Amino acid sequence: MKPSDVPMYGYKVEFSTACLWSEHSGEQYGDWHETWSNALIGIRKRTDPDKGYPDVVSEHDYPVGSDVYIVWCDYDEGDSFGWATSRGCEVAAITASSAVAEELAEWIRLRENHSYDDNVYNRKFTASTGEVFEVETGPWSGYFDVLNTVNVDCRTIGSQL
Repeated sequence: MKPSDVPMYGYKVEFSTACLWSEHSGEQYGDWHETWSNALIGIRKRTDPDKGYPDVVSEHDYPVGSDVYIVWCDYDEGDSFGWATSRGCEVAAITASSAVAEELAEWIRLRENHSYDDNVYNRKFTASTGEVFEVETGPWSGYFDVLNTVNVDCRTIGSQL
């Protein structure tokens, strides 16, 4: 079976984000700094393509009401004049296994310290169970942006969108 023949299922992951602190010099190109907080709220199945793209896809069709482990990253953003701590968050993968989620989270942490390796854009991770994840380089691999934390949280799949 070709990879394009494997059915994929989409999920919408909901976050709560809040700016906790912000400072700007007031000048057009002045210094600025922000601190943000991100919290994972929940996950729902995305079945209607007219409701937008999913935040994460999986080969597994997890039913509504099942528990999944969400591997997500929080990262700092910046430019030449300042930075925002924890300004962004991105979902890396979902799985039914807490052990696999922790393995994947550790793999991301280790790889992000070497973000300019030979296979930086699409990297495959094979868990000890044989489950394979293709993890694209996150937005934190930019010039000013940097990975802050890799999180694993369990949530119950909510109603479909």
